[in-house]
Amino acid sequence: MIIRSRVTPLSIATGLLLIAAVGFGTEHSALWGGHGEKWTPESRLPDFSFAGYHCGEKSLPVVPPGVSVKDFGAKGDGVADDSQAFLDALAKVRSGAIEVPAGRYRITRMIEITCPNVVLRGAGPDRSVLFFPTPLNDIKPNWGATTTGLRTSNYSWSGGFLTLRGSFGSKTLAGIVADAKRGNTSVRVSSVRQLRVGQRVDVFQSDTAENTLAVHLYSGDSGPVRNLKGGTRASLVSRITSIDGDRIHLDRPLRCDVQAAWHPRLRSFEPTVTESGIENLGFEFPSQPYKGHFTELGFNAIGFYEVADCWVRNVRTRNADSGLFIGGSFNTVQGVVLESQRAHDNQNCVGHHGISLGGGDHLVTDFDFRNRYIHDITVSHHCSGNVCSHGRGVDLALDHHGYAPYENLFTDLDAGGGLRLWKCGGGANLGKHCGARGTFWNIRAERPQRYPDKRFGPLSMNLVAVQTDQPSEKNPAGKWFEAIDPRKLEPQNLHKAQLARRLATNIISTKDNILTMMHKVNAYQLEHPWKATDHNWIRGTYYTGVMAAYHATKDERYLEQAMRWGVQHQWQPGTEHSGGNKLTCGQTWIELHAIKKDPEMISPLIKWLDSGKPNTRTKPASATWLRTKAPPATAAA
Repeated sequence: MIIRSRVTPLSIATGLLLIAAVGFGTEHSALWGGHGEKWTPESRLPDFSFAGYHCGEKSLPVVPPGVSVKDFGAKGDGVADDSQAFLDALAKVRSGAIEVPAGRYRITRMIEITCPNVVLRGAGPDRSVLFFPTPLNDIKPNWGATTTGLRTSNYSWSGGFLTLRGSFGSKTLAGIVADAKRGNTSVRVSSVRQLRVGQRVDVFQSDTAENTLAVHLYSGDSGPVRNLKGGTRASLVSRITSIDGDRIHLDRPLRCDVQAAWHPRLRSFEPTVTESGIENLGFEFPSQPYKGHFTELGFNAIGFYEVADCWVRNVRTRNADSGLFIGGSFNTVQGVVLESQRAHDNQNCVGHHGISLGGGDHLVTDFDFRNRYIHDITVSHHCSGNVCSHGRGVDLALDHHGYAPYENLFTDLDAGGGLRLWKCGGGANLGKHCGARGTFWNIRAERPQRYPDKRFGPLSMNLVAVQTDQPSEKNPAGKWFEAIDPRKLEPQNLHKAQLARRLATNIISTKDNILTMMHKVNAYQLEHPWKATDHNWIRGTYYTGVMAAYHATKDERYLEQAMRWGVQHQWQPGTEHSGGNKLTCGQTWIELHAIKKDPEMISPLIKWLDSGKPNTRTKPASATWLRTKAPPATAAA
């Protein structure tokens, strides 16, 4: 029997994705499946695909060569103070690259980039080294205190010698006038007068005095939160895809509920500093013994503050109190190495914060911690959507610092020793360490890990393929501890899988894009014909797609192409010896006959079916079926 199949570009693309996802000896999470078929925006597994520079939709740019700091008087000899040369270069260059040639540059002042499109670039982290002999607190004193009142420099947890600093220019554009649930992709607004399709906006909410938003960001299981004092915020930067009356549609699902009690509104998102970066540089500080927690005076390398779509790439820090403080949105940190020659403290640590994240939707990837920090990677202060992926450390501590950091992802990590994976800091009564739906996916370690204790976070967290010797416990409404061998998990990197799925869906999700792709694929096939033979089951299968394209589009070019193919081969069955494959080309002949009503198109096929030749695996009755069961024009033949 010959059956008309429904072949479409979308089904072909889906099939290819399925084939690519299949492997031997692999296991899939019940939260995702092999290629996302088990995932929905409302599910407990968040969508992390928007993290990083331009939401992962663009690669980090390669900026053309620019001016050199040596043009402004820098020596790079390790003796002269080169601070003024860097400041003069930044004052002069308003757009483009500032090159730091190989050398050792002594810096004694804070350097700040406040313009978009400015890149400070060295010749490599081992060749272009910035040396900072004096801590920030000696240059610009900034004393503060911990939550317990201990006098401490504020540089203990913030600031950097090299900073990118901007402003989001946030102002209210419209109120949100109806509640919405997490996972929704639209909200109703009070006015669309200041809104347009393609615009980036911030869905912003602020807490009540009773901390009800904070409790929500912990899935109702926050622990003590009285010291938050109503200061929690929820922010989701998204792009408007369409406007329908008073309803705007967004390009991504909401990360939390929208409720009137939290004064929801749309704010502008117009960052003043974008497209700026720091790359190919080494940051070095004196090799002084580390005296321990809260003694830091600001040997800190890099800080980002209210900047977006910026980056740090191929950077090494040595002997830092803290490495990077990354704030803002949609920034990428790639290829950072943190190392130290300092004598460690009594916790075997050489500094305070390795990489600390604030804001949202940052991507930190390809990192290497070669020593222990008190907090290797930190998320805090209601930050969300951040991704830490494909990195390693000698003994990673994934510090969740309270203040409701929710829906952050740690994936494809080598945690090293595995002695302190869940070790966290943060003050008292600021909520549990981790917020709702924090996700840990493919975490490898030298020692098996247990599910963290109840002080770490709520049961809405997702632990998938974390190195363990414990059994799985998978409760869709409670604890999710999926004990898969990390080596067998597929996909290994959840962020990459989610991003690939979203980008593939975006490419083929609209009618125009589907048609464009279909025409492009078909044109390529015509320009690169099958060299072995154009008349077998492989080409026959392809031409079922050509006919499906004709039926879907009514584009006569597809019909004419199939007709030329039939005439070229005189409507004969395929070149194979076996009956089933030999009839594949005939499916197209039958479809063309139903349209053109020319009996010559199917007479060779009927003749073959009637022949009873050896190895046809058919009977003469098959031709009778073709005459009686095919479309009316075929039966009349």
